[in-house]
Parts: sequence; structure tokens; C-alpha cells
Amino acid sequence: MRWLLPLMLLLAGCGSNSVMDQPEGDMSESPSREPKAALKVNLRFVYHQCNDVKAVREFYGNLLGLKVGAFADHEKYGWVTLQSEGLELMFFRAESALPVHEEFSFIPGDGGGPGARAAWSVEVPEEEFGAVFRRLRDAGVKAQTTAPTWRQDSYWGYTVLDPMGNTVEVYCTVRARPKNTEWGR
Repeated sequence: MRWLLPLMLLLAGCGSNSVMDQPEGDMSESPSREPKAALKVNLRFVYHQCNDVKAVREFYGNLLGLKVGAFADHEKYGWVTLQSEGLELMFFRAESALPVHEEFSFIPGDGGGPGARAAWSVEVPEEEFGAVFRRLRDAGVKAQTTAPTWRQDSYWGYTVLDPMGNTVEVYCTVRARPKNTEWGR
């Protein structure tokens, strides 16, 4: 797993070369050639299906605080769009009931669980993180731990499942490392 952090940094744009530019099997060092010019490509929409658009709107909009862009819940169709700095996360109500996942998926900051599905992280401002944690806890949202944990010696994280069982790491970066890395102490 030594390759994980360099891979994350490269994907986040912190490295100079694309992972695809690496020689096959070599993830240890970047080649010494000049980087290629990056294309202006943006991820704009992520689509999911769900069983209940109201529950998804409550989780992402009211509990986490993402901006709800559009919402419809009619007999024949339903959707909710959630906006985050140029990315729209869109959930569409499925025509028939979908299974709700019960296990957590992999999250780099805490290892996560055995699930092999996609997972994502939602950043919350440091000053709002405690309130978001309490809203999630008080709403009975399934969480991996009873309280946020200090992760990778750099941020607070709290991993939960959304209404469809998608793994969501709710986290905040901090201005200064806390004296005590046990939440609430």
C-alpha cells in the first residue's frame, strides 16, 4: 500500500506526471521527462439511483449541508441534485426497489470496510463539523465509529452510510493539530 499516497497526490494534481505516464509496474518514482500539458477536463455530474429521493435530500441537504439544486418527487419519477463547487451529485428514484448496502466501502483515511463500491468524502468547514456530526448522530445515521476520529495526523473524519448504503467520509481539515486527538476531549 506504499503506492496509495503518491497515487492520491498524483490524482489530486499534486504530482507533475500522470499515473498513465508511469512505466508499467513502476509506481515508486516519477520519470525525469517533462510533464505533458494538462487538458481542461472537469468532472461535472455523478449519477446514482436511489429508493427515496426525500431521504437522500434530507441526508445530503439538511444533515450534511450540501446545496439542493433541484428536487422532484412525483408518482412516476423523482430526483434530487446536490451541488458542490461545480460538481452535481444527482440521485434518481429507481423504478423498482434497489438493495441498500449494509457494509462500509474502502476510504483511504481510515481503511473503511470490505465493500468494493464507490465511496466519497464531503468536506465540512472546521467550525461546522461538530454540528454536522451531532446532526448525523442524532438522526441515527449508521456510522463506522461512535465519534469522529483523528486521521492520518491531519484531519477529523466521521464515516457514515447514506440512505442507499453508500460510504461517505465526512471530514474537516484543521488550522492547527489538536492537543488531544480523541474527539470531544
